[in-house]
Amino acid sequence: MRTRALFLILTGLLSLTGCASLGGTSQAIRAKDRVASALVHVRPIIQVYSQGRSEEILTIGSGFIISPDGYVVTNEHVAGKSKLVRCVLFDKEEIEAEVVGTDPYTDIAVLKLKTDRRDLPYARLGTSKDLQAGQTVLALGSPHGLARSVSQGIVSVTDRYLSDMGEMVSPYNTWIQTDAAINQGNSGGPLVDLHGRVVGVNARRLRMADNVGFAIPIDTASEVINAIIEHGRVRRSWVGLTLQEMTAMTDDPRQKGAV
Repeated sequence: MRTRALFLILTGLLSLTGCASLGGTSQAIRAKDRVASALVHVRPIIQVYSQGRSEEILTIGSGFIISPDGYVVTNEHVAGKSKLVRCVLFDKEEIEAEVVGTDPYTDIAVLKLKTDRRDLPYARLGTSKDLQAGQTVLALGSPHGLARSVSQGIVSVTDRYLSDMGEMVSPYNTWIQTDAAINQGNSGGPLVDLHGRVVGVNARRLRMADNVGFAIPIDTASEVINAIIEHGRVRRSWVGLTLQEMTAMTDDPRQKGAV
């Protein structure tokens, strides 16, 4: 009797675990479905000069539609230098887009699809201020050109600071770090919570590391997106100061900094 009772208890626990797993999977699928139709495979054409000749190079990236009339969000490092941008929608329709404006300091770019449609599916923007480490998220986009891809992970850190990486200079960002796979081509795609709301814009990955990626918090991105749509750029003030860390050269007590 005791053996049978123990067997029934273990069977029940395994069933509950399986139901919880299926429930989490179903929630992730619903979240994906809410934003998948707004995904855009971004194909910028960049003009370069090599050996005295002008050449056009096709690159790849990701983006997502944020309005029914066709505004698209992506990264500045994806579309910022492009001569022409072609966008492939989730239903495989290909539409040309113009670059409305870019902001290299946050790595955000806004495109506008050249279409008369006013019924395009679009992603709902959430908020990043309530994100917590350990929260499940989905990264959508076109890793290595594989459009309509989805990866799942958790938020590792909500406010990671990163130094500049090559031409990617983002002094105003703290980043959402996630182990959801973000690879080359994912840049510009949405990072989504389990409610199907965009909480970040995928932008970077850590080279020589597995599943260490970074997204721009959507609260930061939203301010930039609105400014670009309204003014074509982000207006910032500068007080004329350059800051630096304290070093041995500034240890001299006769030298005083600002107080």
